[in-house]
Amino acid sequence: TARLAAGDAIKLRRSGAGVIRELRLGVQPATPAVLRGLRLTMRWDGAREPSVDVPVGYFFGHCDSGHAEAARFSTLVLGVTADEAYVKFPMPYAKGAVIALRNDSPVAITRLQVALDAERLRSVPANWGRFHATYSEAPAALHGPRFGLKQTPAHLVFEREGRGKYVGVILRTDWPHEGWWGEGDWLIWSDETGWPPSYHGTGSEEYFNSGWCKFDRKAVSGYVAVHPGHPTEYSFHLNDAFQFQRNIKVAVETVGWDKANQRIENEHPAWGSTAFWYALRAQPAR
Repeated sequence: TARLAAGDAIKLRRSGAGVIRELRLGVQPATPAVLRGLRLTMRWDGAREPSVDVPVGYFFGHCDSGHAEAARFSTLVLGVTADEAYVKFPMPYAKGAVIALRNDSPVAITRLQVALDAERLRSVPANWGRFHATYSEAPAALHGPRFGLKQTPAHLVFEREGRGKYVGVILRTDWPHEGWWGEGDWLIWSDETGWPPSYHGTGSEEYFNSGWCKFDRKAVSGYVAVHPGHPTEYSFHLNDAFQFQRNIKVAVETVGWDKANQRIENEHPAWGSTAFWYALRAQPAR
């Protein structure tokens, strides 16, 4: 437990080999300014660059809502309760781990509480991957990539070479309107580069295991908040992770329905995502 003035940071260090089974984090005050400014980084095995590098509010999906009752959710691997957030993705390390929290917001954090459930091991099996989280945000339909015969604009969730698996995402959109923002298809290339990718979805609501522009909450998929405002959804691939041996690319088209699409093209609202993935060895989150 600590107090963090603006610009302050704390580090939690683990030596040797082990696996973090759960991390729980409570922040006061849990305001948008604090949750967007509190930077969470994780380094494995002595790596110089972090494999996790995400503002806390974007890692847990509660940057706009804090711990408001309507925005609390519980999944098998991540959630937000009345006073803290938790993550249960296994996080192995063979040569130590460093978890850091830095207050980049202008607001003093009066109480920061961190709890780890970590298991010490004599060694870590060679095929245990390292946990990663990569955050990305960009204005829609402006500078992002375009895909397909119609060159449809998209938000790039993440792209990487090497060996690993993509296990989930939190998506957040700046959308103060009633119209349907999520008509865009999800596109996932795994060990391939051509068009179309092997996984070509039919829209955001289907990717998040719902339909007809609506969402509910399940053990591996659902919503934190719905539109208008800052619609935020989560989907975790536990028994259906996207494996890759050479490369992977994940993107979602930034497309709306009818007049909503015109708003996207004219207003360029922000599309933000946090990708959760494993790599055989620790890589920079970037």
